[in-house]
Amino acid sequence: MRKFGTPEAMIMAVVNEIGAHFPDETAKNVGELVEHDEAGVALDILCTQIFEYGIQLSGENSAKLKEAACLMGIPSSQLDGLTK
Repeated sequence: MRKFGTPEAMIMAVVNEIGAHFPDETAKNVGELVEHDEAGVALDILCTQIFEYGIQLSGENSAKLKEAACLMGIPSSQLDGLTK
C-alpha cells in the first residue's frame, strides 16, 4: 500500500521538512540523487546523515522513509537510524 506516494516523493517530503537541520549540503545532494533516479542511494545517504547528525524524525517522517525503503526492496534494518 502506498500511503505516502512514490519513494522519491516520500524522500523529498522528508528532506523538505528537515533539510534545514543539516549543517552541510546533505539536502541538496539527496535532492540531486533523487532527480537522477538514484532514490536508493539518496535514501541511504539521507538516513546515514540523519543518524550522524542526531536529527530527530517525527513518527510520520520515519514512516515515510521506512515505506520508501520497503517499496524499493531495501530492508529498513540496513538504513542507519530507522530501526529505532
